[in-house]
Amino acid sequence: KTLDPTSPVTIRLAARGDVIEASVVTGSGTVLGSVKAVDRGFVVGTVGLTLGRRDDSQPLRLEATRLDDERKGAVDVASLTNPDLTMDGEGTGAGLERLITIAAVDVSRLPRSLRRRVITDVGPNSDIDEAILTTDADGVDAIRQAGVAIRRHRTQMPFRYRDRSVRNALGKAVPHQRGRPVVDASYKDAAMVAATVRAFHEAWPELTRVEVIGRSIEGREILALLISKNAAVDEVEPAVLLDGAHHGGELISTEVVLDAMAQLLEGYGKDAGITRMVDGLAIWCVPLVNVDGNHRYIHETRDYDRKNARDIDNNGRLDGWDGVDLYRQYPVKWGELGEIGSRSWPFHYRYRGPSAGSEPEIQAMMALAEREHFAASVDFHTYATKILVPYTDPSLENPASNEAWSIAESIAKDLPKQVSGRPYQVQRNLYPVDGTAQDWFRFRFGTVALLVEAPQHNPLPYQPARDRNIIPTRGTWQKLLAAVVDGPSVRVRVMDAHGAPLPAADIADVVVVVEAHAPVNGERWTARPRDGLAVRLLPSPGNAVVVVSDGHQTVRREVRVGRGAVDVVVTWPPAP
Repeated sequence: KTLDPTSPVTIRLAARGDVIEASVVTGSGTVLGSVKAVDRGFVVGTVGLTLGRRDDSQPLRLEATRLDDERKGAVDVASLTNPDLTMDGEGTGAGLERLITIAAVDVSRLPRSLRRRVITDVGPNSDIDEAILTTDADGVDAIRQAGVAIRRHRTQMPFRYRDRSVRNALGKAVPHQRGRPVVDASYKDAAMVAATVRAFHEAWPELTRVEVIGRSIEGREILALLISKNAAVDEVEPAVLLDGAHHGGELISTEVVLDAMAQLLEGYGKDAGITRMVDGLAIWCVPLVNVDGNHRYIHETRDYDRKNARDIDNNGRLDGWDGVDLYRQYPVKWGELGEIGSRSWPFHYRYRGPSAGSEPEIQAMMALAEREHFAASVDFHTYATKILVPYTDPSLENPASNEAWSIAESIAKDLPKQVSGRPYQVQRNLYPVDGTAQDWFRFRFGTVALLVEAPQHNPLPYQPARDRNIIPTRGTWQKLLAAVVDGPSVRVRVMDAHGAPLPAADIADVVVVVEAHAPVNGERWTARPRDGLAVRLLPSPGNAVVVVSDGHQTVRREVRVGRGAVDVVVTWPPAP
């Protein structure tokens, strides 16, 4: 509003629970406007405001409200519990969005602006008794001023009430076209993802294998789909991993993995590059790691978009910031950066958990990796248009010649500009974080473990936003898989004198590295127990020295690596 330039104006700040409100007040006390923000993790500290001004002609006074001293460590955790996600209503929680239920017959009494916010089909042929609309606090006041009774008032806004595509798909069978599952019809909850994974196996039973690699805290299945020429058999071939949604609310990351599954299976036998990947690799796809977090995000509240369903305070219910950030759970430098990147405070949205690998979802991913020893992997996230390369933790040192970085740069340079308006950029990290999946894969197995931050976070409407994110991003996984199957690489097999794999206990002592890219943090990159295979990717063709050692005996093999993969067989223990 236009003000008298000599009139004093106050920006008044107030905090009530987890709501922060800023109001613009004239000297006479008239409130010109206000804005609210909600942060369910904010319970102590100081409320502040940053304000930009064009000039100093108008006097300004800033009032701030202090909540309490910074004493999180001294506060009883139970007293800081946020509202139960099932206890909703006008007086509970602090969501700026409101989900309102009214009688269907009252829709016609609403102001026209609110009738447009009704998401329930209440047409003339509808027999629905109730109608749901999305609005805000001002809309709630308008509903009451219209004399309409509110049957239910929710401050939690599940994603399904924001997205018509997922709302229309919930509870229905997986859509098919010409006998093949369709993956680009809607965003998906955990149940829909599971059904889609199984639908792929039903459509391509010889090329796929479904495994339940674990169960979540709430008992949901964590599914992996293996795509390979002879999927029923564990062949001697490199294994790669594509996974999504360590953060359950990052729905587009799940979409990327499901799209990759569709591209690999539908393109097999038609596209030479795809056929070569499926014939030569064991491609493991885990489209949804955080199944409980996904369910919470879609069905209960979008405030819950990162963490799993761990009941931190053991009060028998899932509160607003219960749960563990699964992408800070892996046992590599876990918690060693202190309160940077991950947090020890249980109600922080980046809480790393009570101990490394404490969560069943991460235990499932680690068990799969221990079995497969992935040569390469991609963790899909949202949303920065970045490719992150290990080691992302600054306390871990990368070798002078980092083949993972070279491969990531070769991937990024050929990718088109993305829907964000930016090309993919290769970086070490967005900010320092310990306990990440990609760092653990790298530290434990020597995996070329990349993290791809897709351009947008759950954009709406689903189409065409989905295709604008997914299609230009396909090159990330396609080019990485091509690097594994086409090389340059060295494939080492450590075998006994009879040509059989060593016992698991023995092979765990034998380290296999390429000398120029050998780790420098005390890592022990061993061969896969079941078949003695160790795959080491190279940044470019040339001479390579393979070193196999148990600390007492060492075998060195110099090989010339061209565009493909060079096979090296090492008998262990070596002959005297």
